[in-house]
Amino acid sequence: MWYNRVVQDLAQIPPFIDYYEKQLIAAKGEIKIAGKVERALSDLPGITEYRFNQLQEVEAVLNYLNIQLRKIRQKHYKKYLEAYPEIMYRPDHIRTDAFDGSRKIGMFFQAEVDRYNPTKDYEDLLARMSKGETIAPEVLAKALEDARQKMEASTDRYLSEDYLFCQNVRKAGMKVWLCPWMHLQHSGTYVFGGKLPALAAIGASATADPELLKKMKSGQPQIAAPAGGAPRMPRGPQVQPVVLNDPNLLKKFKKKTA
Repeated sequence: MWYNRVVQDLAQIPPFIDYYEKQLIAAKGEIKIAGKVERALSDLPGITEYRFNQLQEVEAVLNYLNIQLRKIRQKHYKKYLEAYPEIMYRPDHIRTDAFDGSRKIGMFFQAEVDRYNPTKDYEDLLARMSKGETIAPEVLAKALEDARQKMEASTDRYLSEDYLFCQNVRKAGMKVWLCPWMHLQHSGTYVFGGKLPALAAIGASATADPELLKKMKSGQPQIAAPAGGAPRMPRGPQVQPVVLNDPNLLKKFKKKTA
């Protein structure tokens, strides 16, 4: 049922996930033996076959999506390399057949400072000159000025590999798609968790919020209010911003400000 729906329309993926999340909860309840043991054992084969068929359908959908994803990756990664050929490098970790040092690979995910690199502009000019083309001084001056303005317009922000990759994808004329129903965490010495719908509900910035930073520097920071204009709640400067619709964080916030 779900396999055909997903194949015909990828927009069916969210309801597909929602359906099987509910089925998983139901299946966990079925493994508990309650009442007569004989009746539970007699029902077990039918339940097992039903859930196994569901598992096969989930695997079929995942295999289909994996094939489609590989096609998309190949197509878009090629376009990415055409836009950024400078990311190609020869790897040092030579220990497998795929990485034997004989070919270059792409540095797709790398953290960098968001600063315009005029190398391409200069290379284009030099290539034209090397072919015997005479370039007027005013053309050279304009090219240099354009490059200077682009460098000055750069944000000079340190972009992590995910932010930089998405920014470069957009510059190359491709789209970035978000999956707001997926809840991920960034784990290290501290676990950072968050939900895009929760951030959107209160109008919070996913990165540094300039207005919030100004308030923090003034010594009177405030929590962002929901879109409906609910009253803002003052807090001490030692308290970290919280998501208002998270009851656990809100309890911690109230204890600290009490």
